[in-house]
Amino acid sequence: MKPLVSFSHIVREIAVNRESPSELVRELISNAYDAKANLFRIIPLAQKKGLIFFDNGVGLSMPSDSSDREKSGYQSFFSIGQGTKSFGESTIGYKCQGSKLTFACTRLTVITRCEGEQSWRYKTLNNPKENLNNLFDITPDKTNSPWSQVLGELFSVSADQRTSNILNFLNDDFFQKEFQKGLLLVIEDIEGADFSKYFDVGEKAEESHLYNYIRFFTAHGDVRIINKEQGFNAAEVKTVVPKNANPPKCLLWKSPSEFIEIPRGWPYLSITDEQRREAVGPKQVASLAQGRFFARFAATFSLEGYTYSLVFVIDGYRRALEQYPTLGRQRAAKSFIPLSTQRGVIISSQGIRVGIRNEILDAPELQDFASLKDGTQHFTLFIDGPFELVTNRNALAPQSQDRLRSGSFLGKVREFFTKWRRDKSDSGKVFSELLERIAGDSTEYDRQKYVEERERLVATLSKRDSFALKGVPALEETWFYSPMMAEENCVAVYYTLFGLHVPSESPLRQWWRRPLTFNSRGIDSLGNGSGQPVDLEYKLIFNVKDVFNHAFLVVDFIVCWDFVEPTVGDVMRDDLQYTARVDRFLTEDGQVFGFVFTDVMDVDDSNPKQSDVVVIGLKRLLDVTFGENLKWRKPP
Repeated sequence: MKPLVSFSHIVREIAVNRESPSELVRELISNAYDAKANLFRIIPLAQKKGLIFFDNGVGLSMPSDSSDREKSGYQSFFSIGQGTKSFGESTIGYKCQGSKLTFACTRLTVITRCEGEQSWRYKTLNNPKENLNNLFDITPDKTNSPWSQVLGELFSVSADQRTSNILNFLNDDFFQKEFQKGLLLVIEDIEGADFSKYFDVGEKAEESHLYNYIRFFTAHGDVRIINKEQGFNAAEVKTVVPKNANPPKCLLWKSPSEFIEIPRGWPYLSITDEQRREAVGPKQVASLAQGRFFARFAATFSLEGYTYSLVFVIDGYRRALEQYPTLGRQRAAKSFIPLSTQRGVIISSQGIRVGIRNEILDAPELQDFASLKDGTQHFTLFIDGPFELVTNRNALAPQSQDRLRSGSFLGKVREFFTKWRRDKSDSGKVFSELLERIAGDSTEYDRQKYVEERERLVATLSKRDSFALKGVPALEETWFYSPMMAEENCVAVYYTLFGLHVPSESPLRQWWRRPLTFNSRGIDSLGNGSGQPVDLEYKLIFNVKDVFNHAFLVVDFIVCWDFVEPTVGDVMRDDLQYTARVDRFLTEDGQVFGFVFTDVMDVDDSNPKQSDVVVIGLKRLLDVTFGENLKWRKPP
């Protein structure tokens, strides 16, 4: 007996092994760099909700004979684990898996040509993720006129004006002059992609997700590309910037007459002479959150035969928020890239951002700098090296994680921090002040927050409505205060407590579900139901015009203190892109105490939830349940 391998199953798994559709672009750009291209073009294919990618690198080579197939770029493109690159010699691609992200589409067309070839080779695959297997014939066809024989036939009937403009650019002149060698991919209907969000460029290309993703997350946005205009000194630039005599140009399609060139390197903020003259250090600002201070540090070190880079950039939160206009807080980011994803300690592999690892600051070796963890919004520290990654490139492989945790590695980081904390330059002074200010603010906050919070709560009591329930000896003349902002737990307590005193014969009994659990993560409570528990979520004020910050898919009851009364037909969205429609109100004796959401499904009108979601206004439910026995008292 021998192990069996399902090629088609592995292809399907790898093709969807991603966190966002943009990772497709990251892999294509990495491959273009590895192919020694000096130009690549990215053309969103709006009509087909896809992408056209071209690079003028070496192209996908054909095997010279049957024994040479493992060295064939063309065959490797369609294969698994048969790459032509080795670890350390490429950007992040050496497992021959990144190109498989192109298979998650309805149709993929590959056109390639290598130096010395007289014609172009091409292959079109329909639904490659499902159809490609180890028996599939990937032998390419040849053509001397791919602009008409391949592209023209692909869109001969269906091309609208947007696609026609693209085909007019990818004409015989383009192929004869620019495509002497290289690779062109036409990817149609990218699976799982919200095209307008991820790939639509629009009139303001610099604000688009695609433009910013290329700058912040790909090989073209190499974090090691620094310069003096950004505040680094000449020695740092010479030491850290990788040697690449001919870096490629990245051109992004903006209109039929314009490609916009995307600058190379991660977008560190520049520092002007005027900003230097007007700079105010961390100790001088009233609040760190309003800081516009800055500092720059960069260095390399060697360990166990590998070279690593450290790029430490301090930009006060206010400065970063103002000067990264396409980034922002959560949904406020124009590019859908929050500023927080680019702050703190970030690991990068050979220039390409991998992920945030602020927990490094908890290491004993870095205890003198642990306070930085409370101020990550003010800096970015890139730790770059030849780190091995897991399949989807979004996390470090175990051996790389072990390296990061090793005392010898962290010792190098400590030496870097120590040097700059002691440095007498303006940057060294900013770093030293930032450490002291973060530590001081944290200590002072810890000392004062409890006293101040208690005083605030006591002061609010005299300004709140209160209520009492008559006819229940245990609660007689016991006054309860209306909850205020951030007191959702009070809603849970009242719902539980008063639910215990609802008469069994009350017609409203069904809306009082006894909580069985309380949880600080995910669903707030499980409540008693018929047959199986129901999911309870607690809120203070509920408004269908907001975004529900939980999942409609796993919520049955939303219990709020009160709600803004909606209109039947109003639609609300949750954090998981599900929507729910207000279907009807819940009433008793003409008084509205809740409403019901129905038609719960995702934004593509699919994957519907089989049950409704009930919203209960607890203040209203108390009134209709207990009637005259409930006494209300206004504050004096």
